[in-house]
Amino acid sequence: MKKTTLFLLLFILTTGLTANINIDSLFAISQDKGIPDTLKVKALNSIAFDGFLYSNPDSTFKIAQQAFDLAKAINYDNGMASALKNQADSYLVRTGYEETIPYYR
Repeated sequence: MKKTTLFLLLFILTTGLTANINIDSLFAISQDKGIPDTLKVKALNSIAFDGFLYSNPDSTFKIAQQAFDLAKAINYDNGMASALKNQADSYLVRTGYEETIPYYR
């Protein structure tokens, strides 16, 4: 039983540390001028959903807005759709269902 508890504790700590590294890497990708814009949009959407949705939904909305603006500028429909979904999810976490409807549509 003690070994299982120790294993779970180490697993949780390790997973949390690697999540921070991934978020930092995604931020670096989103700011790199040599990276294609579609990858920047994907990185921003990943940051918004995986990094901040439940811990800070306001940041999710702002980062998803950045992703949407960039995707719209390059006419990247999948990126715009993902960004709108992330914005709707942030409203769902913060306030509830009614505000999410325009974003999901």
